[in-house]
Amino acid sequence: MKTWVILATLLVVATAVPQGGFFSNLASRIRNSLRRPSRQTRQPPPPFRPRLPAQPAFPPQGHPTLQKQQQPHEHAHNHPQSHQQQHQQKPFATSPFSNQISHSPLRSQPGRPQSPPQISSFTHGCAHAVPNLERPDGSKYIMTFLNGCSNFTAQEADDYCRANAGRAISLDTTDKANYINNILAQNAQRYLWTGGRIDHNAGVVTWPSGAREGYQRGKRFWSYTGGASKTEDVPQPDNRDGNEVCIAILNNFYADGIRWHDVACHHRKPTICQLS
Repeated sequence: MKTWVILATLLVVATAVPQGGFFSNLASRIRNSLRRPSRQTRQPPPPFRPRLPAQPAFPPQGHPTLQKQQQPHEHAHNHPQSHQQQHQQKPFATSPFSNQISHSPLRSQPGRPQSPPQISSFTHGCAHAVPNLERPDGSKYIMTFLNGCSNFTAQEADDYCRANAGRAISLDTTDKANYINNILAQNAQRYLWTGGRIDHNAGVVTWPSGAREGYQRGKRFWSYTGGASKTEDVPQPDNRDGNEVCIAILNNFYADGIRWHDVACHHRKPTICQLS
């Protein structure tokens, strides 16, 4: 402040003195110094602002700024479609775990119960069947010779009937025995297995139904002759081979009509299954 007062006084004095003197020169210098701005009062330069290049009026489609601005908008509207595409691509995605599971052999775990074996629809080469005979009393039967199955041993015949929820037929009543004899006659069937088994020592026949009965050789349905008859008739059962414990019906095989015979069980014949 004092400096400004002194300078102002000198300026007044200088203006009062004629030009060309000492004070005149001093006054000129003072005026020149007053014209120049003080360093303390000089305004700071404006901040540097880089000049941006002019933006095109229509930016290209591949401009990164435009893609960034549109990306949230597209995700907001197309989220279901992208999710669906991702879901559709899942089957084509592979992982080490999925490959390992799909190509690794199955191994049974210890202690884990095994699945039961699959039941075949065939028994001894013969397809399982539905009943093809029904008696007036409602009992149902499968005549295997009508289904092309005529090659059973006596045991195989019973196995097949068991597989069809039955047993080889029991001729445990006179009425049923006569009925089956008529079936053979009507179908011109030469022979078939019954489910009966004979105990030659005890003289007893046992049927799958559980019925047991004695017999007299050549009586009732037993034939009066057979393969052992050479010069004279040998009535059935004759146990000709020593192991004839199975019972078959033969249709006039020995010119004796439809009769029962004891036969070795390894012979092959059809049967009639009696269903339970």
